[in-house]
Parts: sequence; C-alpha cells; structure tokens
Amino acid sequence: MKVLYITAETPFGKRETFILEEMLQIRHKVDLLVSPRNPGKYIYNENAKQLLNETLNVPFFSVAVFSNLIPNIISFRFWIILFELISFSNSTKNLLKNLFVLPKSLYLSKLLGKEKIDHIHAHWGTTTSTMAYIISSMEGIDFSFTVHRSDIPINNMLRQKVEKSRFCRVINEEGRMEVLDIIGPEYDKKVKKIFMGVDVPCDVNMKKDYDSTQDFVGLCPGRLTEKKGHRYLIEGMELLVRRGHKNIRIDIVGDGELRNELENMIGNLKLEKYVRLMGRKPHNELMDIYRERLVDFVVLPSIISKSGDKEGIPVALMEPMAYGIPVISTRTGGVEELLSNNSGILVEQQDAGGLASSIEELITSEEKLRELSVSGYRKVKKEFNSSVITDQLLKLFKSGREV
Repeated sequence: MKVLYITAETPFGKRETFILEEMLQIRHKVDLLVSPRNPGKYIYNENAKQLLNETLNVPFFSVAVFSNLIPNIISFRFWIILFELISFSNSTKNLLKNLFVLPKSLYLSKLLGKEKIDHIHAHWGTTTSTMAYIISSMEGIDFSFTVHRSDIPINNMLRQKVEKSRFCRVINEEGRMEVLDIIGPEYDKKVKKIFMGVDVPCDVNMKKDYDSTQDFVGLCPGRLTEKKGHRYLIEGMELLVRRGHKNIRIDIVGDGELRNELENMIGNLKLEKYVRLMGRKPHNELMDIYRERLVDFVVLPSIISKSGDKEGIPVALMEPMAYGIPVISTRTGGVEELLSNNSGILVEQQDAGGLASSIEELITSEEKLRELSVSGYRKVKKEFNSSVITDQLLKLFKSGREV
C-alpha cells in the first residue's frame, strides 16, 4: 500500500513535531510519500531527515505549476471543483486560501497519477485537507483527514470534506462533538476519535532516587503563547518561593511572541533563580532530558485563549509520561482524557494557587511522585502508543470499516 501524507510543513519547520512520530510509524508499515503545503529548506528535528527521500517538495509558484493550469481549465472536473470551492468555503478568507492552493493541488494531481497512491491523509481541516479534497476529486483516490483544535471552528468546507472523505479523524472527544455540531449528527460514523500518540519505550526506569538536598526541577515545554498559560505558572512559582520552597526550579522550553513579557514578569517578581527561559530545544535533546530523568516533573499550565484556542490532547504531556515522569496540567481541551484515573495532576485553568499546591504536593511526597510515574506511563502505553494508533489508521486507510 502507498499512502500520501499532506502536512502544513513537515518534514520542515518547527511546529508539527507531534505529527512526525505518526508519519515515521506509518513509514515502517507501508510506502509513504509526504507533501508539505509550505515547502521549506530547514530541518529542525533530526528524525525528520528520515522523510526527505519520500518528500515531494513542490513550490506554490513555478513555471511547471502554472503551465499545468492550461490543460486543466478545459477539464470538466476542474470546473466542478472550482464551483465547490466557491460554493462551500463558508467565508471569503477560506475561499481565497483554497484558491491559493488550487494550482499546486492540480500539479500534485498530475505527479501523483504516476505514483499509484492508494490513499491520501491530510493533517488539519484547513487548506491541507482542501489539497487532499482537490487531488481526490481529480484522481479518484480515497482521502481522509485529521482535525486538531483551532482548525475546527474555521469550518473550511468541513461538511463537504467529511462527506467526500473515507473518514475524518478527531484527536479527542471534545473535538468530535464540535465537528458533529458543525456538520450534523448524520455523519457520526464517519467522524472517528483516534488519539495522537508517541513512541513508548519498553525499558523505562521507574525507580529514580529523589535527593532532598538537590533542586527539585520541573520543565514546562511549549511555545510562549497565550494558550500555554505560562504567566500562571510564574505566579505559582512566586507563591512557592514565598512559602519557603527555595530548592525548586522550572525550566520553560520554547520560544514565541510572549518571551519579552515573560522575561519582564520573572524579573519583576525576582524569580530569576527559580524560573528560567531556556529558548527552543531540538526535539531529540528534549527526549534525552526525559530519557535520562534530568527533570523531576513536567507542567503544562494551558488555558483557553481569548480567541478560543485551546489544547487538544498535548503530545507535550504524553512524551514525559512515556518516560515515567509525573505531569501536572489543567482542565482544558482534551487534557482530562489523558490525565484521567490519576495518571497526572489536574488543576483548573488560570489557577496559580492550584499549580503551586500541586507542585508542592510533589515536592513533599515521594510516594505521590512514584505513583504518578507508574500510572502515567501505563496510561500512555495502553492508550497513546503510536504503534497501536497507526495500526488503527492503516486499517481505516485500507478498508474504511470502523475501528
């Protein structure tokens, strides 16, 4: 079987690390081609280099892309697709974006006619799945797509895409309900909840010794954006220091538009010794930190942003759990599906006091640390193991029957 994945930028770029593991697993089980919507030059994740030989790096604009438009304009299928884009894009902004990817999609259709693709899968419900929709319409290849979080309410032809696709994959139950609210309950059987997953090692050491004379170190992975809620973690750290906990440190890993604001906040609260902004780290370095147990816990203080953006089920939490590292997060998006049954600590969003108390519980209870280490690992191994999840996807790619 040969499968085409359409991504926003993977294997290039920094923002789709959570998709990469799935693609690498798929690649081990079937022939894989990858076509990023936004082709790039730089590989930021070492593991992504494994996909370069299977990547169709097609630019948006080239002589070949536009020359290919001429024969397509006299095609009846082209005019049907154009009519559908104009009729069902649901907003002028969506329409303009869909028209922008149309020439490249038609050119990919021509290239893929020689590749004997059996199935197309796109990540995101926006223009990446529009590309899959167009290619499928031109070449008669089955397609499916994954929606994540903020791409759902954009509603870029969502109903039409679900109707024409083999299935639409959502990554949590909240997302599934949101999709069905938009497209209607009659599509219930075509909207499949299949989690994102991570590689789960088999030889994790759960017996770390905690030394009370050393700093108790936490790590917060995530871009410095409103949705990640870093300000509440920083406020929580101030509370902990005021309570007398002087041997604690949080390393915040990631970059983003709030860096200056957070730096100023840390300085104003005199927390430079306790909260460090580490910048972005390559994914393999982050995994080495977890593998070598260089941190005692991971915290993700996410919130629902003013624009409504929220977490799905964060891979940034699954990854440390896969190495037996206890995690703390908030009741937002799909986080509760991951941290249910005492597999992590949950607090309310925007609750600095709750974050402080949860961290304090870990500082003062080695028993709690060990309990979360085991329960978190077991939860991820059972429900979020990428090898099992890709088997579920491949079954749908091949047969279309329900998992």
